[in-house]
Amino acid sequence: MVRFLAGGYPRLNANGILLSMDQESYLAQRVDDQLNWLSKASKASKKDFMRLRILEILLGTAITVFSPYAGRFGWGPLAIAMAGGGIALSGSLLALNRNQENWVRYRSLNEALKREKLLFLTRATPAYQDDRQAFASFVIAVESLMSEERSGWARLISQPSAVPGAASSRAETAAPQTAPEQDPGNRAEDEEPVQAAAEEPSVTGARPSDPTDGPPAETPPASR
Repeated sequence: MVRFLAGGYPRLNANGILLSMDQESYLAQRVDDQLNWLSKASKASKKDFMRLRILEILLGTAITVFSPYAGRFGWGPLAIAMAGGGIALSGSLLALNRNQENWVRYRSLNEALKREKLLFLTRATPAYQDDRQAFASFVIAVESLMSEERSGWARLISQPSAVPGAASSRAETAAPQTAPEQDPGNRAEDEEPVQAAAEEPSVTGARPSDPTDGPPAETPPASR
């Protein structure tokens, strides 16, 4: 199944990984291996997400139903407090582990790889109808899907986990201290005297006299 060189030994790199792989080797060692891992990881993420979410629902319902009767029992307030703590712990674990996001991402990539594999094996698209270029095109398509998944995973890891209560505290500390905005009505009242003083015409209609100016020029009589 592996392309052997002269002498009967496969071509390996320093880490013992095959440098030359044919179609069967690539499908078995790369594609099928990824499909199996993604299927198991998706099921595990889904199971953890459903368990924690159902726990939140049960504890929230119990608090709502039994809180009116908690005072009748000595252990009632403690039980309500522990149920509330369980809800907070469950929500924090979901936000930290990102079970729902991982479930969707793993399942989406698994289905995309399955689709690409079926298209390649059945030669159902023009890209795979040329036998000389079909395998190379298939490898490029598969590696592109995995590369996009790695990029999305890196972006997801770089983002802070949305733990309940953390986002609001970060927003409060990061919010700049701004001066209170002035009321538009008060601002208009303050500007009105200034505008009135600027627009009020002089009583005589002339420019105020300057001591350095000479006597005003006589106005010639109007011709009849």
